[in-house]
Amino acid sequence: MSKFSEDVIKLFKIFKKEIEDYQDLNLEEVEFEEKSFDEVLETVSISPIVEKQILPEGKYPVVSPKEKLLISGYHNDESKFVNTIPVIVFGDHNCVVKYVNFSFIPAGNIKVLKVIGNENFYIKYIFYQILYNAENIKTGNYQRHYSLLREKLIYVPKTTTNYTSYQIQKAIADFIEFISLKSDDIVNLMEEITQKAEKGKENLLCKIFENLPNGEITDDVVNLFNEFKEEKKYDDLNLEEVKFEEKKLIDFGGGEGICKQRMGFTPKTTPDGDIYFFKVGDLSKVEGLEIIEPQTEEMTKMEYVDKVIGKKSKKRTPIKKGEILVSFKLTVGVAKIYNSDKLAYCNEAIDILTPKEGYYNKYLAMIVGEKYKEQANSETVKGKSLNEDLKKLIYIPIPKPFDDYSSYQIQKIIAEFIEFSFENYLKLIQKIRKESDLLEKHLIRKFFDSIISNKENE
Repeated sequence: MSKFSEDVIKLFKIFKKEIEDYQDLNLEEVEFEEKSFDEVLETVSISPIVEKQILPEGKYPVVSPKEKLLISGYHNDESKFVNTIPVIVFGDHNCVVKYVNFSFIPAGNIKVLKVIGNENFYIKYIFYQILYNAENIKTGNYQRHYSLLREKLIYVPKTTTNYTSYQIQKAIADFIEFISLKSDDIVNLMEEITQKAEKGKENLLCKIFENLPNGEITDDVVNLFNEFKEEKKYDDLNLEEVKFEEKKLIDFGGGEGICKQRMGFTPKTTPDGDIYFFKVGDLSKVEGLEIIEPQTEEMTKMEYVDKVIGKKSKKRTPIKKGEILVSFKLTVGVAKIYNSDKLAYCNEAIDILTPKEGYYNKYLAMIVGEKYKEQANSETVKGKSLNEDLKKLIYIPIPKPFDDYSSYQIQKIIAEFIEFSFENYLKLIQKIRKESDLLEKHLIRKFFDSIISNKENE
């Protein structure tokens, strides 16, 4: 009998319970016997095309040794077709192993393998073992490996009282595939979380300020901040002791408000323009908070700008580095910092906010988008764009000076804290994604390592 690790046994029990099958199959009681490669597999005669003949479109799918891609492209020569399926494809040079269950045209230096006697060997199980064996013969050099693969033994479960060898092979293959699908679910979840990560950053900010003006900050935010300040050496700043005051966002005249505001306009655009022209859709496509390298669907020229607003208009002032762009029509609340020296303008659906002295642009940009959305989603405004009267209702929580820290310094530290938390969050996602990708290979390795180790010790 093969002694499998506790985690493999535990996973197999979970697998049996979830699929409601193989209930009386105890993996730890299964015995395995050795088979030579040639007892299990034989090659399929093929006439592969060369890889440079692979087309991006065509009648028939092409399978080559290219990693990650099951289908490498297409080709139209029906005479090259492999109709024997399912098969295992082995890349002779790079040891890539693929399970193929559709007719295809082979390309490159590959071997196409089929099992000898479909009633004796379940090909998906054999595929997983070939995948394992291939990992163990890689030399890292550009050389042929098929002869090395043929030297490796294949371990096949013996028939038990209740299950044939073939049935046990299928159960094991189903088990590995089940774990693989679970890891895919984790990867897909991480992709979804990654897509929502920017929103998560905004939510963290909202969570910091959700109990204002009471000045209360939740324990989980305080704990996160304590981790941050320990690493960044802000030991003498206690976020829970900082007081905030609500300040009007936009100064429409009279001096009240922490930002000056101007709106864009729409000049004529041209493909050969040399000035970037931002619309709301362009802002939405920017990853992250800052526009460092502008990318816009449309460009304009200064002569077109002057035709619309004139050379003496205040609107002729282009977007300045450090200013905040925030949409108030169409998709409300997309906020970005323009952090480029390249000449750019925007249309009239976007506010250009210039923070006054003492207010940190990144801190404001992290909050202002949500504040615009709150106004747009209020019961009295829902479905409308924000006019000047509605923008007058937008207030931003600003930290008061604390001990030796000015308000500006605290704003900067909070913005840095949000970035720190967000970066750690993404690192965690990347780690989980990497571990999920490795889960199937790890399980296959542990499974067959156990079989081989026990056979060697017999």
